[in-house]
Amino acid sequence: MLRRVLSALALSGLLLLVSAPAAAQCAMCRETASYQRAKAIEALNAGILVLGIPPVGVLGGIGFIAFKKRNTTRDDIERDQVA
Repeated sequence: MLRRVLSALALSGLLLLVSAPAAAQCAMCRETASYQRAKAIEALNAGILVLGIPPVGVLGGIGFIAFKKRNTTRDDIERDQVA
């Protein structure tokens, strides 16, 4: 179980690193960044990353719970509540 979680985290980290060049690629962000200095561009990219973390965390949490409960039936839940 722990091995699967660590594998999933490693894969997520790898995907995050691979997608780094895609930062600031929306039209408005690209246009804003084109008129800024390098320091401001870095700050804009960091802001985009920070704003993206909560939705990814929520979706990851929901996905983890769904994966963990994928083989649970209603009978299992009712039996656990009675016990």
